[in-house]
Amino acid sequence: MKGSIDSQQLPWILNALMRISHLLSTNHPKSSGKKPFAASQQANRDRFTNAIRYAQMQIAKDDRRALYETGITRKKTTAYKVAMCDALTAPQVRGIDTRFYSGLIHDLISIRAIDDFRVARVVVSITTGNGRELEHGDAVKDNAPSQLWRYSVRKQNRSLPGTIITVTAFDHPGNQQTAEKVVGQEEQTNYAPVYFSKSARFSNKHYHQKR
Repeated sequence: MKGSIDSQQLPWILNALMRISHLLSTNHPKSSGKKPFAASQQANRDRFTNAIRYAQMQIAKDDRRALYETGITRKKTTAYKVAMCDALTAPQVRGIDTRFYSGLIHDLISIRAIDDFRVARVVVSITTGNGRELEHGDAVKDNAPSQLWRYSVRKQNRSLPGTIITVTAFDHPGNQQTAEKVVGQEEQTNYAPVYFSKSARFSNKHYHQKR
């Protein structure tokens, strides 16, 4: 996907990022007359800077460091590297299964969502073909280590044709990705990921929505 970073490449660049992190945060050279960074380049610089700050804040808290220590691998050798990779990588909605959704209460919608570390939350919205939202709420994760989440329908839908199921997956830093599927169609629309901003408080609380 345009603008995304392959999560498999992240461990190889983390050491270099840590070596230059102090330059990104403290070194402010005078203008040399060079052209400013393009918007896409600046966005990537901001993402790396935010990821560094996020990882630093996570390992400073015992409970958050312990969480990320569970993701240590041969390539991601510290909780810091795991947290930084998590901040740089948005979750993905890989599938929305509406085969068992017939518009009745308690029908199940299944979602497959993945992340380089963990998917923290999956939100489902059901909208009729004329644009009226019927309901939205949180899906429930199947038993670990499954990638499946299930949403139990709460309201009856008498206008099933054209109904749109919108799914947004969040990870712990607050990165998110949204996908949509029209009931009865095979195709799924995946939107570009949205990364947490530098204004975020770097807490898994900041992505919670008002009910």
